[in-house]
Amino acid sequence: MLRNAFEKMSERTTSKALPSFLASLVMLLLILPGFAADKQKDEDTLRQANLVLQGLIDSHSIPPDLLSKVDRACDVFDRGR
Repeated sequence: MLRNAFEKMSERTTSKALPSFLASLVMLLLILPGFAADKQKDEDTLRQANLVLQGLIDSHSIPPDLLSKVDRACDVFDRGR
């Protein structure tokens, strides 16, 4: 009797767990390519931002004293890591 009840409980658990596991696996496989696409887009955005910042620095439109303040702030930030 006890074994029969355990088998029924095990069967119910398996019948509920397996579809949930498979659904989770399918969702994961569908979502992962989206993260890879975002990474490429992020890298392109960073390259574009680098070009813009380099253009600002090369055009000398930013005062040198402001650049030195930013450089000091970055040094303080790096030491804090």
